[in-house]
Amino acid sequence: MDCYITLVSDHCVSNLTIVHIRYKSKKKAFTKASKKWTDDLGKKSIENDFRKMLRYCKVIRVIAHSQIRLIKQRQKKAHVMEIQLNGGSIEDKVKWAREHLEKPIQVSNVFGQDEMIDCVGVTKGKGFKGVTSRWHTKKLPRKTHKGLRKVACIGAWHPSRVSTTVARAGQKGYHHRTEINKKIYRIGAGIHTRTARSSRTTPPPSTI
Repeated sequence: MDCYITLVSDHCVSNLTIVHIRYKSKKKAFTKASKKWTDDLGKKSIENDFRKMLRYCKVIRVIAHSQIRLIKQRQKKAHVMEIQLNGGSIEDKVKWAREHLEKPIQVSNVFGQDEMIDCVGVTKGKGFKGVTSRWHTKKLPRKTHKGLRKVACIGAWHPSRVSTTVARAGQKGYHHRTEINKKIYRIGAGIHTRTARSSRTTPPPSTI
């Protein structure tokens, strides 16, 4: 059961839709969902959705995205993440989610100093790689017939199938990884609004 906000950010829409070339599209994504907040019939439908959440749902999640365009980097597409709300009753979770729709969440509101956290991400993608690069198997001798960056024997005659433990060619990189027990030593206060530079690396704007 989904409920979308009035205005879905432009750099978030490209991640949530199947239209990969945003500037060529008609930009109609989420326009019907946002119109629900403007008329009475749509508001009744939204309230009905929230009542169904309170009655039937056991888990409440919110969809959040980063404000990637505030930092001047090459990437423009936002990181989109579905976050599960824990603690309290279903009524408390729905109330908290409604209060924070279309509002930015500060890092200091989520994490604190000296906390231990786990970092989740993906490794650098390498594409389709051979068995020597992927599993670091030993290269065969120089005069080997039909190539030497191979595995010489991939198993016995019977059982008549290749075991999953045998090194094979395939995808390397772009794998899901979790690094545990990372400590937060300090959370920065923010950036200067006039210079858009970090307050740690540059002096205040008044002294420049």
